[in-house]
Amino acid sequence: MPLSRLNPEQYKAATASYGHNLIIASAGTGKTSTIVGRIAHLLGQGVKPEEILLLTFTNKAAQEMVERIATFFGKQIASKIDAGTFHAVSYRWIKRFEGKVVLKQPRELKTLFRSVYEKRSFHHLEGDSAPYGANYLYDLYSFYQNTEMQRSFEAWIAERQSEHDIYAMIYADVIDEFEALKKQYGFLNFNDLLIHMRTICAEKQLGYKEVLVDEYRTPMHCRERSLMRCSRRHSFVSGIMIKVFMLLTEPISQSSALLIKNSRTLLYTPFQKITVLPFRFFLWQIR
Repeated sequence: MPLSRLNPEQYKAATASYGHNLIIASAGTGKTSTIVGRIAHLLGQGVKPEEILLLTFTNKAAQEMVERIATFFGKQIASKIDAGTFHAVSYRWIKRFEGKVVLKQPRELKTLFRSVYEKRSFHHLEGDSAPYGANYLYDLYSFYQNTEMQRSFEAWIAERQSEHDIYAMIYADVIDEFEALKKQYGFLNFNDLLIHMRTICAEKQLGYKEVLVDEYRTPMHCRERSLMRCSRRHSFVSGIMIKVFMLLTEPISQSSALLIKNSRTLLYTPFQKITVLPFRFFLWQIR
């Protein structure tokens, strides 16, 4: 069985108590084996395979993980585990709840966006800077979707580029019509998959008891981090050392920081409880 094949550090991670667990390990330490061991532990604890969500960052990784699970537990059990990339899993759930969904490439939606933008006039406004062009505004809006979860687009623009505050309401009007047309035609882009999935996770019970994420890496945008919490209570995440280092050095507010020295890397984390495992294998338990 997978658990019997793990070394002590991997075993401690694979059998960690329920909660939000973050595993940090460098290349070659057996992160994939640890996740397979975690699945064995969950099944042994009575968790049904369909109550497990396995998220990866490539379709190839998802397929390889399922094949590895099938080696130990058989295809019938492995096929019941919901596995795939963030976007693939989101697409399946959105199709189930929203029905009509047409996934569009950026260049197609940029053409639609430009047609909406060109109906607006900025000439009556005398700003210190020229208004953004359609293509740049589209790209800026895409960046906003990936990084902002609270403020409106116009408020976000006004704070980042105060000289464009005078155009902010027109920008917002362009985006409102653009989004209305997308909804009318059932168009979605890759950002939309995560945004819609975030709403689904917040409003509906999806039946997952544990979310496992293989290769938690930068960039982990706001909505991807929200999607990880769709189990509401439990997640289990593995990551490459240097990749997670880039993520964890985000500004820390309020909660006290822990500093861990590990060879060439310093990791700063606001997590409240930490168990340090040897051989560059770490387990964070977030309470």
